[in-house]
Amino acid sequence: MKAILESGIGIPSAIKVIGAGNVHYSDLLRVPPSTADHSGHAIARKAADILSKAVTSKRMKPPPAVLIEPVLMAREPTGG
Repeated sequence: MKAILESGIGIPSAIKVIGAGNVHYSDLLRVPPSTADHSGHAIARKAADILSKAVTSKRMKPPPAVLIEPVLMAREPTGG
């Protein structure tokens, strides 16, 4: 984003920017990026639950498919 801004291209007027992970320093950047928050805590809880069930199970079976929906944290670079 620094190079985009230095070239005179506007964010979000000309280019929309989005990141992933919702890192803790996003709000401190010159132009805080919109980001998809993947909730590391929810992922860790679900992984621990699956592991716990696998360890205590008498039969080995593949783990279930899990979808943890990300949450969009809309900020300035996408016009949010």
